[in-house]
Amino acid sequence: MEARLTCEEAPRLLCKYGQKCYQTNPLHHQKYKHPPKRKIEAKVGVASKKKKTVAPPGNNERNVPVLVEDECKVLSVPEEEEDLPPTPENENEAIKQKFLVDMPEDFYSFWSFCKSLSPDKPEEALKDVGLLLVGPFDILSGNLKKAKTRKLSLYLIHWRYYYDPPEFQTVVKGDDTKQYHMGYFRDDPQEPPCFVARNCAAIDCTITPMAENIFGAVNAYLDAMKGKCDPFQKMKVSKVQNSLKSWAKDNNFVLDVLSEAMKARNKKVVTKTFHNAGLVVPWNKKTELGYRKLIETDGEFWKSD
Repeated sequence: MEARLTCEEAPRLLCKYGQKCYQTNPLHHQKYKHPPKRKIEAKVGVASKKKKTVAPPGNNERNVPVLVEDECKVLSVPEEEEDLPPTPENENEAIKQKFLVDMPEDFYSFWSFCKSLSPDKPEEALKDVGLLLVGPFDILSGNLKKAKTRKLSLYLIHWRYYYDPPEFQTVVKGDDTKQYHMGYFRDDPQEPPCFVARNCAAIDCTITPMAENIFGAVNAYLDAMKGKCDPFQKMKVSKVQNSLKSWAKDNNFVLDVLSEAMKARNKKVVTKTFHNAGLVVPWNKKTELGYRKLIETDGEFWKSD
């Protein structure tokens, strides 16, 4: 006589629904096996729906911008590096001497616009909307006259945040808690900027294109700000934005978020980068190689050896 197994003793089959099984019938659970459910610890209080702000990896002290007046305290300069010659009287030449790039037309026009709002302190003309002009604007404002250093290597990283790539040049500072800053992005230092982008160094270091020029970038910033601020602040924002739009129109600066030039540049991106702005370099379809020529000559490299 064959012994018959009870339901509890018989080997159970694996339920095809696994943890997603919604059956509560005891007979179903006697017949089919289910993976153990994970214990979920009860959380005290109400969970926030907002995304957590995650600082980039590494020392938090690294995430602050480098300023010329503080650089000598934190950075070592090669002893053999010579001082820069006297600063040229011409502002354009003075900026090129210290930053090695030509600033675009919209940069100087934006300074004139800010002077129309605040003749005494143009760099603070947008402080009511949380923005401050920095970087090469410090040449125009005279703020860099306070700097004692004459080392080119220090000027090249003035207002550069730790994770900013060399292609990104900060010109506007925003919210310090997010380390929000705007800057010109260049694929080649010998060419005009491709666009103006924003970066929140305390969050994710992503470079997000905003517009072709600084007027369009600040206009986009003000648009976003109006959607978040209270009615009283909104009046201030609208006043600044109306002035900005009027100036841009009179001086033929487009305010498009994505201009035709930016679209064309997107098609030339040969690889994505950690900051998401992409890399554009000369590309040879036959050899499938792309590279950017270095500013140093072969002779200079031999000397360094």
